[in-house]
Amino acid sequence: RRHSFPTRRSSDLASDRFFSRFVKLLIIGLFFVFAKQAVAQDLVPVLDSKTSLYFYSDSTLSIRTSSRMYDYAGSFSEGLAAVRLNGKWGFINAQEVFMVQPVFAEALPFRNGFAAVIDENGRSNFIRHDGSLLCAESFDVTKLFSGNLAIVATNNKWGYVDTSGKIAIPLDFDRASDFSEGLAAIKKDNKWGFIDQNGNT
Repeated sequence: RRHSFPTRRSSDLASDRFFSRFVKLLIIGLFFVFAKQAVAQDLVPVLDSKTSLYFYSDSTLSIRTSSRMYDYAGSFSEGLAAVRLNGKWGFINAQEVFMVQPVFAEALPFRNGFAAVIDENGRSNFIRHDGSLLCAESFDVTKLFSGNLAIVATNNKWGYVDTSGKIAIPLDFDRASDFSEGLAAIKKDNKWGFIDQNGNT
């Protein structure tokens, strides 16, 4: 007795081809992302003792990667490095192309997708990898993100912003600390206590 097998419809075959192509493109994209990060992590900032300027070398310190010199050069973090050029801070990629132009008075390395920066007026904010500002308003003080929240302060009042740039916990405290295991130490009315990530004591 002969057995017949169901034939696959052309739409199913087209769907399979699309899925296969999608997977291949995803794998290629991930490869380039990780390769780019790996190259960046292999670059090391070096101080030139003769000029007191910085340049980048490979991790063996045997190959200088470019002729560009910086007032200061930081280590790479999340594929970008903070550098100071002509007195202004910006961020370069592994090819030493400015991904964020040097326009800031101060800058900290990227962490959890954001970097804290200070503008020429002394106001502090966060930027994304493309250089766009995270928060609609700037602050007197910003600290690095710890999880989904970062400490900010204005007029000696401290609070927290989230990764969308919104005020997550109002600036009502005299002091504030990073969250650890879901709690953060805060000071208000000369008394210390703890809050959760919703601002509840």
